[in-house]
Amino acid sequence: LVAAAASLLAVPGADPEGPLSRAIAKVAATLGVGADEAIDVDLGYASADVLRALQTASASQHRVRVDYYVHGRDERTTRDVDPYRVYADHGQWYFVGFDHLRDEERLFRVDRVVSVEPLDETFVPPDEQRSLGLFEARDDDPRVVLELDRDAGWVVEVYPVERVEAGPNGTLRATLAISAQPWLERLLLRLGPRARVVQVIGDPDLATCGKNAARRVLARYR
Repeated sequence: LVAAAASLLAVPGADPEGPLSRAIAKVAATLGVGADEAIDVDLGYASADVLRALQTASASQHRVRVDYYVHGRDERTTRDVDPYRVYADHGQWYFVGFDHLRDEERLFRVDRVVSVEPLDETFVPPDEQRSLGLFEARDDDPRVVLELDRDAGWVVEVYPVERVEAGPNGTLRATLAISAQPWLERLLLRLGPRARVVQVIGDPDLATCGKNAARRVLARYR
């Protein structure tokens, strides 16, 4: 937002002391950056050092301790993992392994690993490794039905949906399993008025979580 607004101020004729300039200064101050600083945008690529450490540990069958960012819950955790396999899929690096924090096999994105510490403990990988999808919905996960405008139809191509129905005027109704409320909040904020929650199964709080998230964001800039 700061970078885009700053680029508008660079257009000839823009008022360098006007409302846009003052808004940039407020947002930049909230972020802790200078309004005229160069901004490094993280596009989600895996760190070469982290990737190399995971590949080495997987090949030598050594356990690792990872500082991992959980996107759905917006939190960082430290966990010991036996990295069974490291692989690339659709432009992203992943690793499958046994997560000793959760006591189960899990799929991890390498670009969300902040740091890796190789440990002395070794592991024996299973003879047959499960094929873990990017998200495996459980029967008890809540569901939401979103009504998507025509220009928001990309959602059904990008995210795993359980059901899609065509509506009037090019709209779609998509049923999604929700593993964590913050994930749905970010999706609804991104979609704005192009999406509406029309049905909730399992967690009534999801019906208003998008509006509540928008109010929290707006409150920061009042």
